[in-house]
Amino acid sequence: MEHLSEAMQRYVDILALEAKLSVEKEVLRQSIRSQLQRHGVSRHSTEGAEAFLAPRFTLTPKEEPLLRTLQPTDLLPFTSFTPRKISELLVPRYGREKLLPCFDVKQSDVLVVRRERRRPPRA
Repeated sequence: MEHLSEAMQRYVDILALEAKLSVEKEVLRQSIRSQLQRHGVSRHSTEGAEAFLAPRFTLTPKEEPLLRTLQPTDLLPFTSFTPRKISELLVPRYGREKLLPCFDVKQSDVLVVRRERRRPPRA
């Protein structure tokens, strides 16, 4: 039982550390975002990392035009209207022009920070 107690304590310690790191990551994300915006750039790379603002689209269906446009079988694959599902399933069938009035489109930027990918040395 001593090993179990130690493992549980270590687990709880890790949970506390994760919570602290999560707060610190959010502070850093806000700082990175504000500095990108202050310098008027959407991307910055260093030797070890890159940060960029990527567009994110939120589509909110307009019920009446959507129901007039789609067939009942079109609604079955959806739990939410993601841009990927719309472009792969509905656009080929109905076309963008017919679908666009069915959605309120809101664009926002998502900050992505990741390690710089190492490129293999050239031979």
